[in-house]
Amino acid sequence: MTNFIRLIIVLISVIALTAISVPSASADTPAVPSIGDIVPIEQSTVIGWSSCSLIDESISGVDLCFDPSVIAPRWIKLEGSGPAPNPDLTGEFPSGWGIRAQLPIQNRGTEQAVIEAGTKVLSFTTAKAIVDVVVDTEVIVPPRQGDHGGYTTVTALFDSEDLQLGLNTVSYVVNPDHDIVESNVSNNSGTLRLFHPSAYPNVVINEVIL
Repeated sequence: MTNFIRLIIVLISVIALTAISVPSASADTPAVPSIGDIVPIEQSTVIGWSSCSLIDESISGVDLCFDPSVIAPRWIKLEGSGPAPNPDLTGEFPSGWGIRAQLPIQNRGTEQAVIEAGTKVLSFTTAKAIVDVVVDTEVIVPPRQGDHGGYTTVTALFDSEDLQLGLNTVSYVVNPDHDIVESNVSNNSGTLRLFHPSAYPNVVINEVIL
């Protein structure tokens, strides 16, 4: 089967994110004005993707997880911020530049997850740093509906100093301190591969069809 994916990028810094294993940042749903949805990861490249996005009707309560594969309900979004000619004007990155990653956190359970302000919802470990994601307002992750998990979007901030040059292996854990009561935690952790933002030049891509 041939998949046609249309990707349009104009005057942006291109960032890449891939996954080598699955299951397992203030929480919000901000617009990403410069990059849009990136091409999702094919199922064949992801180990264990079915343990997050495929619904298990025996699971009740709350079941949080993260799935970067093509079957996830919402694709990952990435945005590079800084250095020149795209300086970081937000103050989010101590070094002046980094990667802002929007990730869909899913709930495969039958009950909504109410996450209180101040809760650590994600923790990432790179070769150089630990990047914790703590929500600053109450966040609700809705329960599954039929064959689809509920989800909300959280934002992880990777400063350029938190990543090594080139390709990085980044492990992550959803709900690392178990502050959120879950009926299943077997799919809360995994590993991503994330490039340092310097791996990509500023480019202009009119249209790419794969």
